Amino acid sequence: MLTAKKNRKKWFFKAGHKKYQPKCKRECTFESHVEEGKWKRLKHDDFNLVARRRTDGTYHLPDSNGNQGSTKLLRPTAVPRKSICDVQTDPLDCSMPVRMRDMVSMWNTALTSHVNCNPDCHRQESKFDLRPYRQLLVYSFEVYCARCGFVHTKTKCYRVVPSSGPGRKAAAVNKGAVTALLDTTIGATQFQRVVCGMDMVSPHLTSLQRITNKVGGELVVYNHRDMRIKARAVANAIKMRGVTDERVNVQVDGRYNSQTYGRRGEMGLSATQVVSFTREDNTDYKFCIDMVVLDKLCSTAQWLKGRGYNVRCPDHAGCSSNFNAADTMTEKELGKRTAENLAMQNILVNHVTTDGDAGAAQGIQEYTRNCINPNMTVTRLPDRSHLGAVQVRHCRKAEFTDSMFAHFESKAQANRAKNLLGRDIQYRCAVMVQNLYKLSNSVSSMTESYPSKSCHNMLRRRLQSVHIQH
Repeated sequence: MLTAKKNRKKWFFKAGHKKYQPKCKRECTFESHVEEGKWKRLKHDDFNLVARRRTDGTYHLPDSNGNQGSTKLLRPTAVPRKSICDVQTDPLDCSMPVRMRDMVSMWNTALTSHVNCNPDCHRQESKFDLRPYRQLLVYSFEVYCARCGFVHTKTKCYRVVPSSGPGRKAAAVNKGAVTALLDTTIGATQFQRVVCGMDMVSPHLTSLQRITNKVGGELVVYNHRDMRIKARAVANAIKMRGVTDERVNVQVDGRYNSQTYGRRGEMGLSATQVVSFTREDNTDYKFCIDMVVLDKLCSTAQWLKGRGYNVRCPDHAGCSSNFNAADTMTEKELGKRTAENLAMQNILVNHVTTDGDAGAAQGIQEYTRNCINPNMTVTRLPDRSHLGAVQVRHCRKAEFTDSMFAHFESKAQANRAKNLLGRDIQYRCAVMVQNLYKLSNSVSSMTESYPSKSCHNMLRRRLQSVHIQH
């Protein structure tokens, strides 16, 4: 017993332990270093107007010459940011989108029901009013009589979107407004300002974001279906022309969410999302026939990892990403997925127009040879804008004679003159190519007829007719 008691005391905290020192009963008093009459505390707006913020986060009171003022200011208390929805407004005092046919039907039914239920109240002066129930932008109403307490059934004064699922049906106005919002560059906050400017009650951000997510998912499905229809229409149009080669010509480019640029072929070190668009080049409509999205972000994985689960994207349930976080996003991978999507619709690619990076064309070529036909070749065509930039860059790096730029005083002026010379050559070549294509109407005939003297004279007359010095 003594041994157990001794061992027990060994693990107990004893007097004098730093975590169990007795608290000081003496009240600590702090002397204020703020002198009366010299310090001021302004309101938040006035403080931002008087004080100026430095780059290190501190504030100062300078004059026009940068000298510090003698006034001493205290930081203002933080003012909570108010949303547009925090303003309490009666919906009946504002404008609202209402379907008038439903409104007239509601009043006729309500008055008839009121006469049948309370005929005595109808003979006297009735006091009817509306009780609104908001659903984002639209309203449902209840007609009630303040005199007798009659309440009519709640009526929807808007058109609903038919659906087979259970629950409340969505309003067509709400879905249409969010669909138009997704087609613009403004966000939910600016949409609230637009609604307030129309003298309407602004929707809450949470409700607006919820319906935006739902409509966004539906738009993705609709866009993919529409792109498949357009791709099939382009393939059928090529077959109707009676040509031997029924492959399509496409233009491919991608965009990613990284501001850093390492080298060609990579999307940047911090890129987590990238989207690639493919546009056909066989018709005058220039349809977008495919879209590829690579995403490394997954909120479900972050939530599970925070609770101790060892998950790895994109191999777990409910994962929103489709790309391994450890892999590097490249345009070559986008090209492979683009070729795979088009091959599922029996569409093959002949020419690929890309920017200075030829990764997308390499990906399409690799997938075509490995999965479709090892003897099939995909040709990469350069973009005119990037090709012109390359021409200017080559002119800047070219070696000129010493006497050509000798009259410039500095090297910077000589480099500026080289850039101007490269731009001039680029514009002249662009004008010549455009006019040659208009005269010949095809690339092959243009290249064949350009060395001839007659075509050169026609080009000279064409340039003189548009008042361009040649």
